[in-house]
Amino acid sequence: MGLSYHAFINRRQTMRAAPYAGNPVDQLQQKHVRALVAKESPSPATANRVLRLLHQLCHHAIELGWIDTDPTNGVRRIAAKSKGIHPWTDSEIASYESHWATGTRPRIALALLLFTGQRRSDVVRMGPSDVWHGGRVHQQKTGAALIIPLHEDLKREIDAAPAGKTFLMTDRGQPYSVNGFYNSFVNWAKEAG
Repeated sequence: MGLSYHAFINRRQTMRAAPYAGNPVDQLQQKHVRALVAKESPSPATANRVLRLLHQLCHHAIELGWIDTDPTNGVRRIAAKSKGIHPWTDSEIASYESHWATGTRPRIALALLLFTGQRRSDVVRMGPSDVWHGGRVHQQKTGAALIIPLHEDLKREIDAAPAGKTFLMTDRGQPYSVNGFYNSFVNWAKEAG
């Protein structure tokens, strides 16, 4: 499991506080699973992660012989009501670039996202060691090693950026967490208009 998934598991204090949380796994019933998923339903992604985690735990309990059936079977995932991520227009990109100077965190963040096509979980880990004969990236989610051509605009941003372990460092000199980067990028975009 990835780091973000471990963080998710650690935040699931609500599961520990549930009235049936201390019960043996063989007493877990579908109604308990539904209650946990319903408790997280305002956030479909979180509710579905809870369901997936419970399914993995129940599958493991079956392998250990603790239970015979999986109480998560038949519990439906929560449908996400989303229009998806808004693709930026050329004018939105131009507005963002005119607001933020070359070499700033917001500018290099946009360049990394635009010219590598990587997820934010990969962008926050990119650093000078990833620029090698045109660029290479090791994807966190898939584990794939990719060769990505180094676009001249991205090279200009990298060259102008302050040196660090990663290209995107917080004010404290630490690499961004995935969620911290997301929140900062949203704020940078709002500030740019």
